[in-house]
Amino acid sequence: MKQTRTILIAEEEKNTRETLRFVLKNAGYRVIHSLSGQEALTTILERQDSEYPIDLLIVDSDISGLTGWRVIEELERFGLALPIILITGVLDEYTLRKISGALPLAYLNRPFEPDEALACVSSALFPEEPDQEHAEPVAHTCDVRLASPEKLTDQDWEQLPVTFSTRRTSMNLADLLHEDCIQANITASDKRTVIRTIAQLAHRHPLLAEKSVEEIEQGLLDREETGSTGFGDGIAIPHCALDELSDFVLGILTRPDGIDFDSIDGQPTKLFVFIIAPASRRNEHIRILSAISSVLRSPVNVREILEADNPAVIRTSFLRHTHVEIDEKQKGFNLFTVTVQRQDAFEDILSLFAEIPDCYISVLEANNAGRYLYALPLFANFWNAEKKGFQRTIQATVKKPRANETLRKLNMLLEDSNITDGVLVLLQDVLYLNGTIDL
Repeated sequence: MKQTRTILIAEEEKNTRETLRFVLKNAGYRVIHSLSGQEALTTILERQDSEYPIDLLIVDSDISGLTGWRVIEELERFGLALPIILITGVLDEYTLRKISGALPLAYLNRPFEPDEALACVSSALFPEEPDQEHAEPVAHTCDVRLASPEKLTDQDWEQLPVTFSTRRTSMNLADLLHEDCIQANITASDKRTVIRTIAQLAHRHPLLAEKSVEEIEQGLLDREETGSTGFGDGIAIPHCALDELSDFVLGILTRPDGIDFDSIDGQPTKLFVFIIAPASRRNEHIRILSAISSVLRSPVNVREILEADNPAVIRTSFLRHTHVEIDEKQKGFNLFTVTVQRQDAFEDILSLFAEIPDCYISVLEANNAGRYLYALPLFANFWNAEKKGFQRTIQATVKKPRANETLRKLNMLLEDSNITDGVLVLLQDVLYLNGTIDL
């Protein structure tokens, strides 16, 4: 019976977690939750022989501690054939390959409705007893028999939901990062040697065949003169812009024991992700920097990349955590208006929007209403100069397929920073948009 089934929700984002818990409890399921992948795995193992073992795991693909994929791999290692529903924002080729494998794995794509979640759970727990009432959502979100991307025809792609398509990209890092430009466990012992190694790796790329190693090296050194690209926490993103380059070249180097790279925190640098950019494409350069920074902001992601010992594994580990562009069939934009009175949160929020492709951003210097109310005689005795404070408003247009995932990341950022006031988020539909602006 459904009432006896125990479901574990492994999800950090509060809104998603509490919504799922409310819906599933009301449907008669026994529900518990974990806030990290490691906690979820421990809970499953500890309850194997208990009165109420875990019957179904619902896990976020990017949960901290252990990612959703790592939890799945560990369950496989322990020989536990537990039904699993993976939550994520986009369906990339990596996800398609895993879903098409032998795991009892279903896929719940954000945004999803409560009915879709219930149908997905029913399908995962009772595969021989399809829920007729929710049959259509199950077909859209929980098809565990999808072919791998290499075998999908154009007709197959057209039949997938809009959020399942990854064929059309405007800034796909997978196209820019080649294995020839990746090296694990470099032997360089100082910053200058690292820069030289980067230039040599970059020169292997066909786009840079006409450039000399010395020219690439000088471009990187010139950038370092303006300030170190060692941003702390063991991470550096060396980059430069060159003329007469048709596209971006990305690469990765690792040195797990770290070397001195003039990092801003003075600590050894272990992971280097480099960008050689066309000088004429400044906006995309900024977005790629932001996207890479977003991936490397997670210690779990960095540790996973550093543990990889060959270019193919490093590339897969890095790309797994990057954005994959969503099919543009779903037209239209949403407008985010985020008013920020917390100076400590402003840069992180702005960076979140800066990493989104085709996102137009403006920042308005602002004051709270009190600044003007206090100018009125009635409120004059409440005013003092200290009450002005910090206030800026970020306006960002985001393509609709990305809006839900952007909102989720924004909520996660605020939760992780324990920010409960001083930030106001407004999301609206855009009826008309024309033109572009630079970052």
